[in-house]
Amino acid sequence: MKETNIQLVDCTEDQSLLNKNIDEFKVFLDENDKMLLLVSMFKMNILPLKALIFTNSVNKCYFLKLALECFNVSSELVTEEQSIEAREQTLLKFNSGKLDALIT
Repeated sequence: MKETNIQLVDCTEDQSLLNKNIDEFKVFLDENDKMLLLVSMFKMNILPLKALIFTNSVNKCYFLKLALECFNVSSELVTEEQSIEAREQTLLKFNSGKLDALIT
């Protein structure tokens, strides 16, 4: 199993920390600022173009997918509402590199 590099980064103190190779992000923001940050991170290549994005509702999954499509970030959903076959197909597309983000 690959060892992950998990760090707490306070961007208000030192902007140079964003240039480090970070494997995992956990961001605490107001709801309105999260989408802006996510799209910015994709466009500035801070996020790898193969990201798992977790939400706390199916409605937020769909909203996030539509928002990312507006900025040419290809993404698919994996939700409990989908059949097992549909989820497997989505995972295969993600693993083969055809998707930038997998939202769940």
